[in-house]
Amino acid sequence: MSTRLRAFWAVPLFALAACARDAEPPEPRPFNAGLAWAHLGEQLAFGPRVAGLPPHERQLRWMKDQLGFRADTVIVQEFKARVGGKVLRFVNVIARWRPEAKERVLLVAHWDSPRYATRDPEEHLQRRPVPGANEGASGTAVLMELAQLFHEVPPAIGVDILLTDGLERGEGGAGLGARHFLANRPDGYRPRWAVYVDRVGDRDLRIPMEGSSAKTAPHVVRRVWEVAREVGMDSVFLARTGEPLEGEHHAFAAAGMPTAAIIDPEHGRQNELWRTTDDAIDQVRRESLGAVGTVLSALVYRERP
Repeated sequence: MSTRLRAFWAVPLFALAACARDAEPPEPRPFNAGLAWAHLGEQLAFGPRVAGLPPHERQLRWMKDQLGFRADTVIVQEFKARVGGKVLRFVNVIARWRPEAKERVLLVAHWDSPRYATRDPEEHLQRRPVPGANEGASGTAVLMELAQLFHEVPPAIGVDILLTDGLERGEGGAGLGARHFLANRPDGYRPRWAVYVDRVGDRDLRIPMEGSSAKTAPHVVRRVWEVAREVGMDSVFLARTGEPLEGEHHAFAAAGMPTAAIIDPEHGRQNELWRTTDDAIDQVRRESLGAVGTVLSALVYRERP
């Protein structure tokens, strides 16, 4: 199916043929942590992906090119918001597989990096942008490699990857891209479940069940952690509930979409690297991307119409 850039609500949503219900789930190749790592490196080579700066535009072109030949349909959502006294252009990118399928799942990550290193121990660095190896690039890298898997072996159900822009707090609050997507989705768009992925590249990756999604979508969280155990990633996906964390999963849950958040609450010892200029490539590792990608691949490919 050729790739098209068009309005999200113009994509028809038809039920799959009944014969597909009896088909065995397709089997993809293993998730390639090396390719995900390459995607992470490409993002960091652009520089901080902050709206209004050249690296933001470079990454946007890269994502559109990469997804353009991997997805069945690519939708670009542009919007403007006021941040820090300036009106800036933001862009969500949506990639879809089996766009005709009514039964769907949604994978979400934000692709921009934080505008300011507000927690940097050096005060003079706190107005610099965060490189965003862990916060921004890691989740995006995992989803970009999943996009290649979906291209090679389409899952049995419809899949949407949403890469949101506008992480920072603007006049409308944090999560500008998620809010724009939710306000402009077609009537009746309600995936079976959504998974929000962020901060998954830590060198010592440990992901407990995120506190708020464990309450709002317990069945989705349980399923993710069950799959992690089944594929041997239970040393990373810890069988305990952690504290609620900030992230765009709150917006999706509020919109009635059961959403699990996959987030490592600590980057570095006692979270010392989060929102600092040290959130760089030497503080993340490919094996962490591989662990999360392996779980998400198994999760999606085990779904049946």
